[in-house]
Amino acid sequence: MEENKVKSFADQESLKLVVQRWESFTKNTSAFRKKLVERYKQFRGIQTRKSYDGMANVFVNETLQAVESLVAQIYNLLFSEANYLYLKVRKETDELDAAITEGLEMSVLEDMSFKSKMLSAIRQFVMYGTVVVEAFWTAKSKSVFERSELQDGTFQVNEEKKLVYDNPDVQVLDLMDVALQPGKSRVEDMDWVIVRSEVDWDYIKDRQRNSVYGGEIDSLKKTGSGALSSEEASLKSQKLKSSGINPQG
Repeated sequence: MEENKVKSFADQESLKLVVQRWESFTKNTSAFRKKLVERYKQFRGIQTRKSYDGMANVFVNETLQAVESLVAQIYNLLFSEANYLYLKVRKETDELDAAITEGLEMSVLEDMSFKSKMLSAIRQFVMYGTVVVEAFWTAKSKSVFERSELQDGTFQVNEEKKLVYDNPDVQVLDLMDVALQPGKSRVEDMDWVIVRSEVDWDYIKDRQRNSVYGGEIDSLKKTGSGALSSEEASLKSQKLKSSGINPQG
């Protein structure tokens, strides 16, 4: 019991530290984050100027055309050939091992839809001048039911969890959802990195039951406080709509 209390206290203190660092980062980078919003609006052709007499009803989004042109060029440069991954050997005797490794790695990349994810990464790079991609390992399992015969001639059904996917994966992160430790130019040298993610209400309540979140979260569902600023919420909504998703649904 004492061990659970210590863990609960550590989780709550860690949560406070993360929130403090996130708020400090967003405050100190407000000018940069404002530019991200402006660049996204320009890319999507979202008008920021008020209408006036004689203002045209039709706009040609030249920024979108320029960005997509550069994205296509970079993408074709990287993936113009079917085998876009090559391993350079140091010795001729390593050529066979290199070919086998290449085939294995290409298979893994195809399983994770690497090319389509890199398309998103390239687009973000062209739009903002930088991109953050998270690399991680994904393991998925599913329930498999097997029937076995008992000694008395009856059968019983056994449920077993079997691993069906066990591969590395990558995810392009929204720059508005990432906080990096100031003063460090390499992620490898940073003591902390914060990634904000959207979760459902059940996840939050589960964290509350495990004493990670306090009782004050009950008011969040009603007020929506502590989530996004009005500007960030507007940007999120615009991104969802441009993807064909109704953010109110």
